[in-house]
Amino acid sequence: MSTFNGVINEFPGIAVDLFEVLTSKLFFLSHCHSDHMRGLLENKDKLLGKIVLSEISAIFVKKQFGIRDEQLYVLKVSDESPNEVSYEYEGKETTICVTLLPAQHCPGSVMFLFQSEDKNILYTGDFRISSCRFEKYSILTSLTLHELYLDSTFLTKEYDYFPTQVESVREICSLINKWLNENSDNKVFIKAPAQYSLEFLLMNIARKCKEKVFVPEQLQDKYIYFEVLDDVISSNKFNSRIFLETGDTFKGKASFNPHNMILKPSALFWKRLSKGDKFSRVFDSNEFRVAYSSHCSLQELKEFIEFLKPVKIFLNVKNSETIQTLNSFWKSTEEKEIEKEDLSGKLEQFQRRLDRIIETSDTKMLTKRIKL
Repeated sequence: MSTFNGVINEFPGIAVDLFEVLTSKLFFLSHCHSDHMRGLLENKDKLLGKIVLSEISAIFVKKQFGIRDEQLYVLKVSDESPNEVSYEYEGKETTICVTLLPAQHCPGSVMFLFQSEDKNILYTGDFRISSCRFEKYSILTSLTLHELYLDSTFLTKEYDYFPTQVESVREICSLINKWLNENSDNKVFIKAPAQYSLEFLLMNIARKCKEKVFVPEQLQDKYIYFEVLDDVISSNKFNSRIFLETGDTFKGKASFNPHNMILKPSALFWKRLSKGDKFSRVFDSNEFRVAYSSHCSLQELKEFIEFLKPVKIFLNVKNSETIQTLNSFWKSTEEKEIEKEDLSGKLEQFQRRLDRIIETSDTKMLTKRIKL
């Protein structure tokens, strides 16, 4: 759950993934999950500026929230098409260059690269990017990144490793296909860890298992706006064999039927997982848990930070644990300079002491010779 306050200090007057700061003159939406849209529905007619977002997110907010076209600034997701965006704040006209980069979190999710004449700032929103995909973000290697606003959901030593999404999808689809092929009466009930977060997984299940996924009515009203889910989601409960469920009531409806598989893809359950460990488990005879995450593991966050080499890092999920974990392996450029100066000072101090010792030793030796 994001705790980010929406403020990018270098660009006063803008708000990112927060629609409660009504003095802002320009808004940015990284993706359409509820903790990143706080205040949007209540304040949609009070916003003093446009909302910058991706094409997929624009379709969602228009149809779900009634946001008008004139309220939106829709940009393409591409590192080859930075866009100049201007806004006026406190009587001053400001122009910033904005690039939308894929965040690989859910349909339409993006990272924002903000650039001015002397600052480069990356806001990740929620993201899942492994090191094998870094080459697709070459724009980030050609600049000095002054500030990184980081999705730190799993910035904790308990979640050092997750299998890649490709590995998780392969395991999940293998389990589903095996179960459905064993008996024509068999069905699969997928227990979602949250109301949203499994969109990419559902797309892969529908494609690899050749079965659409039935979703509850409250989710159909939202998923219907994502065109990428048209061939994924089913509204026909009676012709479906794969069901997405949310809420605590789901287990009672499905688990006692031996023909029903209960599948729980999640990340929180998989603490202290290491590379090479088995990341799926069977409970009872028909309940399966599989590690699946749409956020980076600690190891992936470390690799991302090393790839970017930011001067400063701000945590989007900030608590004592994430702060402590970051401090255990990373220091800001300013801290490194201070340490460097401190080390240099200590070396100079040590050298002076050594010189005094040598000088004193030489004096004693000279005195001894004179006496002889």
